[in-house]
Amino acid sequence: MHRFRRAYRLLLLAVAATVSAMVFAEERDYWQIRSAGSGPTRFVESTSVINRGRPPHPAPANTSQLHGREHGPVSLRLQADAATHARLQESGVDVSIELDRALEWLTRLTPARQTAARIELHLVSPRWQRQFRKRHPARPATVVELMVPLAATLEGPALSVGVGKALATALHELTHALDADTSRSRSEDEYRASLVSACYLLDTLRPGDVLHLSDAAAGAAGDSFITTHSREAASRVTSDLAAAAGTHRIAWQDRTAMMALDLFCGTRLADPEPSSR
Repeated sequence: MHRFRRAYRLLLLAVAATVSAMVFAEERDYWQIRSAGSGPTRFVESTSVINRGRPPHPAPANTSQLHGREHGPVSLRLQADAATHARLQESGVDVSIELDRALEWLTRLTPARQTAARIELHLVSPRWQRQFRKRHPARPATVVELMVPLAATLEGPALSVGVGKALATALHELTHALDADTSRSRSEDEYRASLVSACYLLDTLRPGDVLHLSDAAAGAAGDSFITTHSREAASRVTSDLAAAAGTHRIAWQDRTAMMALDLFCGTRLADPEPSSR
């Protein structure tokens, strides 16, 4: 059987606060979660600002459902605009592993809370600049709804990498939304969210895949306090994963490294203060 090889880099850069969280995938993209209110008026607001520097589209993105997954109180729905839908359909790429693992991580993030949670993810073309904001009541389910561009450089099987990274972004933001009321510090909260997205991506590796753990890019002069925390958390996560695996280059067939990483992820994410040791 022919095996394709998907080689990609894990570059984590995320920002968090008690009631607000951001993720930056590239300089032109960011996502923000804001939790506010109390009791029946509490809400979670998701903001996506993507493809900055590109021409703004005069009309809202029109997306239709591509895939969905549901298990008990957790669910995810993947939608795409017409151009992205066509790219994925024409390529015949299989994203079932990315979707199944994302659902598993949704379940993993919510059991102790007995909380319903849902991810609404809109995949769109990287051609147009867009600002997308959605607000959902915090009950009966915590909902994160984001818009993420699917890179134009991805083709064929590599499209599944783009879908996986988009789902990792959504899981990162959902972690912040679920943890908004915890006593974790900004640093601890950011470390945990970054680790969730990283460990999820490790779970999506397939035969022949290679993942390169890349440290966060050096900060620029004048970076904000929040961005500095983001870079520091990203650096700690990649360094800790590389130390656990004994290498920065993680190959699917390296079962020793994969088992070490699985143990590390399980142990650290079970720790109530994962970045404090």
